[in-house]
Amino acid sequence: MNTRRKTRNTPSTTAKYLIFLALSVLLIANLAQANVRENQDAPGADQNTTSITLHPDPSGGPDLLISAYNANPFVFGGIGTSWSPDGGVTWFDSAMQPPPVFTVNMDASVASDGAGFVFAAFSSYDALPPFNMNSGVFISSSSDGGQTFGPPIAASWITGIPGALPWETKPKVDADTYHAAGSPYAGNAYLVWERDLPNTGWVNGPSDVCFSGSRDQGNTWTAAATINDNTPNDFALWPDVDVGSDGVVFAGWVDPPFWLQHQGTLMAARSYNGGSSFGQDVPAVS
Repeated sequence: MNTRRKTRNTPSTTAKYLIFLALSVLLIANLAQANVRENQDAPGADQNTTSITLHPDPSGGPDLLISAYNANPFVFGGIGTSWSPDGGVTWFDSAMQPPPVFTVNMDASVASDGAGFVFAAFSSYDALPPFNMNSGVFISSSSDGGQTFGPPIAASWITGIPGALPWETKPKVDADTYHAAGSPYAGNAYLVWERDLPNTGWVNGPSDVCFSGSRDQGNTWTAAATINDNTPNDFALWPDVDVGSDGVVFAGWVDPPFWLQHQGTLMAARSYNGGSSFGQDVPAVS
């Protein structure tokens, strides 16, 4: 008697893998939150160079998120700011007032002091003939969790002859939020930025890292001070600033052999007195 062996079709290993992968992607897609549009102005405009901070709600509610960003910086635009009361699910615009300082406004940076104030920093310069007669870094302060900002205050504003004027650019702001930890400088705000120096024959001249601080919720800022130790013909690019729980201020930057050369050294300097002075530069990595 002929018997026919019964066989059962089973998925191959490859098919099983593809099914598992597809199910995993669907699961992750269902668990992950969709991207949320933050700015509320019309689409098509440049929105970039974002910065974000967490801030206690002045009314005692959940912490707020405040963001700052470039808003069409090259077409007589300025700096946009937005805030979220629910962890980033919904956002509301809170454009800084008054309108931009000069024709180009960019390099947005935002920070909270962990108590009552938020600081939004940006750079601004001329972009109309005779070009670059004004250049500066500015800060606006908010006392209502980033919902409204006051008029910008200059930490540094340079006016001079076009082509012989240092260019103030790339500001970064931070604040000492360590009130509960007992920092002696809690509430202070700190700003660093890159100052590109004029130099005939260079695409960009050499540059320094400058510093300014505020001890009165951003109402006044100390005179600009250079904190890098390298020679006048060297470069110090893309600075940033941070604060430790003990109130120590850390400033860092890239020290490259020449402008736009990425193979540079990460340098850092520290201040133990609330930004009144900084110690000697040291390499951040060996």
